[in-house]
Amino acid sequence: MIGGREIRELVGVLSGVESAVSFGMESCVSRSGKGGSIGSGLGESGESNSRELWAGHWGIAREMGKGKGASMATVSDVCRTLEELAPVGLAESWDNVGLLLGHRNWEVSTLMTCLTLTERVAAEAVERGVQMVITHHPILFRSAKRLTDETAEGRIIMKLMTSGIAVYSAHTAFDSATAGINQQLAEHFGLTEICALRGRQGDPSLGAGRMGRLQNPLGREEFLDRVATVTGADWVQWVAAGPEVIQRVAVGCGAAGDFLADAAVAGCDTFVTGEARFHTAIEAESRGMNLVLLGHYASERPAMVELAATLGVRLPDLRCVVSAQDRDPLQARLYAGRMPGR
Repeated sequence: MIGGREIRELVGVLSGVESAVSFGMESCVSRSGKGGSIGSGLGESGESNSRELWAGHWGIAREMGKGKGASMATVSDVCRTLEELAPVGLAESWDNVGLLLGHRNWEVSTLMTCLTLTERVAAEAVERGVQMVITHHPILFRSAKRLTDETAEGRIIMKLMTSGIAVYSAHTAFDSATAGINQQLAEHFGLTEICALRGRQGDPSLGAGRMGRLQNPLGREEFLDRVATVTGADWVQWVAAGPEVIQRVAVGCGAAGDFLADAAVAGCDTFVTGEARFHTAIEAESRGMNLVLLGHYASERPAMVELAATLGVRLPDLRCVVSAQDRDPLQARLYAGRMPGR
């Protein structure tokens, strides 16, 4: 299994299509524009700046062939594919999903995935000649009365609009989809008998969160190592209030602390999420459960790398790339001589 700070690249031919594998937060798939060479987002030293991969056995992020078809794909074509992968009906009622910016008849030759559409990512989209951005976290999440250059969101939207770049977000629909983020997390944590934590009536495979059983129970430290390895998390926080040997696990990507009670009712001994409030940690203690916080970014970003690869297969006439500027704003430091939590 590849270590979190290792990187590997593979350039080959898959079904007559050039593909690239490049793991590293700065750029999972990129093209330099100089002679069509493949770039990996590495610094001059050749070392990755941060961990980013769903371990070696995860799907690859690849840049698929461009312009091979007789006709250009449109925003509508991409939306249709995304809605097949993550039906909008799975989204939470409070969410803002679907096509959020642009015309459905705009032509698309290059699309880019990201976790969060920041000003840095928007500038990258323009510079790389992208026509569509697939962001996990939606823009216009809260109602806006004006769009001006006085706010970051206003600047982002105006930059993208004037550049003819469409924006789509699947957000909680992708969280809950059959092959969505929570399902991916559960599978790559090694869970079996996976079902939704908050299942929909009539179909337990659909719904929010996931839960399952480790076929071979793991010690707490070993499980933490697995979680960090497969997500590329630089740091993990935990509440060690449950059994030392972990067997039944629930998963909720992002900020899913309110799923802790569901996990307890379902008989899970451990709950994994991206982030949670302090009082959720206290609740985990009182319930006698292990709580693992791997970071919001680490819990969701790898799936957006996987999504680029999936879209590259489903839409082979498009160039599908992953943002090189999409980064975790949080950093952690452990001071020598201090015990965490003291």
